[in-house]
Amino acid sequence: MAFYLITGLTRAQLGFQQSGSSRYVYVGAVLWLLLLAEAAKKLPWRGTWRPVLIACVFLAAFNNAVLLFSFATARTVLMERQVADFAALAAERTDPCLDPDGAVDLLVMPSERHPRLYYRAIDAFGDPGAGRPLRDHASFDAGIRNLRKAGC
Repeated sequence: MAFYLITGLTRAQLGFQQSGSSRYVYVGAVLWLLLLAEAAKKLPWRGTWRPVLIACVFLAAFNNAVLLFSFATARTVLMERQVADFAALAAERTDPCLDPDGAVDLLVMPSERHPRLYYRAIDAFGDPGAGRPLRDHASFDAGIRNLRKAGC
C-alpha cells in the first residue's frame, strides 16, 4: 500500500496530463506476485480450483493482449497527429498571423505552447517532423487554425 501511496503522491505533482501515465506501476506487479504466492500456498489445488485459476490466468493474459493491441493502435494514431502538428508548425513559421503564444494541440503536444521557442529548438537540433508524410489533414488544418491569431 505504501508503494501505491508514494506513486500516487508523485503523480499528483506531475500534473493532470501525466497522472494517468503507466510508469512505475508495473513494478508493483512484483509485490502482488509475492503476496499472491503466499496466499496460493494455502489453496487446495484439487477439484475446481485448478480450472478456475487457469481461467483467471487466461483472462488476465487475454486482457493484457487486448490492452497492448489497443495501445499500439492508439499510438499510431497519436503519431500521425503529431506529424500533422509538426507540419502545421512548419507551414506557419513565416506567417505574419502566427500567434506567439499559440499552441498546436495541447492534448497531443502539451509542451509546444510557444512556437518561437520551438523554432529556435529546431534551428539548433533539427526538425523532428522532417521527411514524414502528412496523412492526417484534419489535424493539420486544426493546427493551422490554432496557431493563427484570432481574426487574422
